[in-house]
Amino acid sequence: MPKGDSDWYRVDVDEQGALDIAITDVPENLDIHFRLWTSDMAYYTGWHAPLAAGGENRVVVDLVAPGSYILEIRDGRDDQRSIDSYALSLAFTPTRDRLEPNNSFGAAMPLKLGATVNATILPKGDVDWYRLSVPRPGDLSVAITGSATNLDINFRLWNADKGYALGWFSPLAKGGDTQGSVPLPAAGEYMIEVRDGRDDERSIQAYSLSASM
Repeated sequence: MPKGDSDWYRVDVDEQGALDIAITDVPENLDIHFRLWTSDMAYYTGWHAPLAAGGENRVVVDLVAPGSYILEIRDGRDDQRSIDSYALSLAFTPTRDRLEPNNSFGAAMPLKLGATVNATILPKGDVDWYRLSVPRPGDLSVAITGSATNLDINFRLWNADKGYALGWFSPLAKGGDTQGSVPLPAAGEYMIEVRDGRDDERSIQAYSLSASM
């Protein structure tokens, strides 16, 4: 209130995660929309709309990096107002993925042979890259376990100059383990690329990745 009013809120997060936004107790003549911006006023999401006037508007938005995000709320066509309030609630679930951002070849995170790391495929389309330093030729075994039931996590291996790739290796079914063995012709650095099979799913649940020779 008044008609044409917009409400703005700043959301600060310390790490990557999923933000659950819920607008409830909406006056029956309002169709309350919202969208999210970055702190430098770039669009982060488009408009999210309720099913009907007076309806709740609930959406989970994946926040790919820590920082400040700006929430804009307004009536759908700016043609209604109400003296009655709406309720806004926010809940944030962090991924605890300390390796992000590692979503490109050049941003690959170091992975030690024999070590296990935990990471997430979030948001949808996320890719995780890891860099391995291999001391000698031999067979490299890679295992991805603990995947969320909606993910079919695939991986492949690159050499350090991205001259060739070996793979893809995939699980037998969604939620299954992904394991593969790759013969390495020489010592040196290699890259592991990890992603959901069709880039069409995401999960707040972490997977575990390990590599050994």
